[in-house]
Amino acid sequence: GLSLWFLYWAITTLNDKVIKKFKYDFFEQGNFVIAFISNLLIYFGHEWYLEAIEKSGDLLNGMILMGVGGVGLLLLVIINIRRTNVIVGFFGSIIQIALFAVASFFAVFMIWIALAALSQTRPVYNLNK
Repeated sequence: GLSLWFLYWAITTLNDKVIKKFKYDFFEQGNFVIAFISNLLIYFGHEWYLEAIEKSGDLLNGMILMGVGGVGLLLLVIINIRRTNVIVGFFGSIIQIALFAVASFFAVFMIWIALAALSQTRPVYNLNK
């Protein structure tokens, strides 16, 4: 519990200092969307790649997805460096990508739960038995 509080404090302190000095918010929604989509592409590209290896299929599709996801994360690093400076942008990006990867993992489950709740599925009864 204490380590999570310290992590939260460190992140908010870093973000506040970056906002004051560079007028840029590392942990904004747009950056999360870029990281979320990139992480999904890397994950599904990796799964596709592994499946292609097992079935002796085409490896290129998975590699392309992972590459596009990697380009998305690289774009995020470039945006961070341009809006701050090289040191703050690079090390802030490492922290940002790590935290957004964990947040993306939980976001997928939250989206899945929300879709299940919104689908209003009802049990189907077989009356022909």
